Amino acid sequence: MDIELMKKTAHRFHIDIIQNQKLEVADEILDINCPIRSPLSPPNEQIKGPEKAKNMAIGDAKAFPTGLFFKHDDAIAEGNWVSIRWDAKGLNTGPLGPIPPANKEVTFSGVDIYRFNEEGKIAEVWVYYDVLNILKQVGAEVKMPGS
Repeated sequence: MDIELMKKTAHRFHIDIIQNQKLEVADEILDINCPIRSPLSPPNEQIKGPEKAKNMAIGDAKAFPTGLFFKHDDAIAEGNWVSIRWDAKGLNTGPLGPIPPANKEVTFSGVDIYRFNEEGKIAEVWVYYDVLNILKQVGAEVKMPGS
């Protein structure tokens, strides 16, 4: 499998689908059964593949109507795996799930890990980002266990 092609495809997950809202790209680059795991995904979520990616993009567009912008800092690939370290920012003027708009810029960082199948499509995604940092920035009340 071509390492550089895998890196480019992984970049498209954020840049094309999430940032540029080109939802049709999800059908092109993701396997239909691709699980996309993220900190806020239910553990036994049944929605997978392009449908899940499109739902994520639509949710981000609601929370950040003027755009959620990504800067990819590093991409590392080996075998059929790619990992990308990234930073994101956007103006939160829409609801973030049940949290009302903060009407301020939110910045956060994360790491994604992608596994590719033999056809060159993304077969699994792990999305890791600092949820607590986002919640603090939007002014959400965060209660720690026992507090």
